[in-house]
Amino acid sequence: MTTQTIERPAQTCATCPLFNPKQGVHGWCGAFNRMAKPCHERTEACDQEIAALEKEEVSQPLAADDYEQGFGHGQQDAQERLHPIYQENLHEYAAGYVQGYQTIFKPFKPTQQTPVAKPPIEWSVVLDDRWDLYQAWVGDRCIGHGATEQEAERLARNYIAMDELIQRQNAIVRTAYLLATAA
Repeated sequence: MTTQTIERPAQTCATCPLFNPKQGVHGWCGAFNRMAKPCHERTEACDQEIAALEKEEVSQPLAADDYEQGFGHGQQDAQERLHPIYQENLHEYAAGYVQGYQTIFKPFKPTQQTPVAKPPIEWSVVLDDRWDLYQAWVGDRCIGHGATEQEAERLARNYIAMDELIQRQNAIVRTAYLLATAA
């Protein structure tokens, strides 16, 4: 008489007369004992139970389990402040992960602020008769003197360009700070 060996994950066989829960699962329907021999002869009851267990395995929807597992994993990573593994819904597990991560930790999304239209900065060049120099005025402030009208105009334009550059740099630094503190 020959015996077949079946490698399966550990499952219980209700019909196995030699099943001992203290020693672990063994028999035809599950794993084998330490000597790699079945604990009893294979019977029709064992075959029916194997078929029933295989039908249960096939009929269980894995997508819901994958989503729930991903959801839990995402929440756990968000609580630990870890970088998210998934950022897109590629499959059920990833969709659950993203949703779970976002329930705890909402990713920073900078709001699009509509820039307020500033009135253009007014500048002018005025000849100072007393010193025979051209004064560069930006708004109500004299920012410098030039020997020629073109030199004073260049001073005014450079002052305005520098002011705009400083404002842009400040906006970049503020955005970087907000991104760093949100993480």
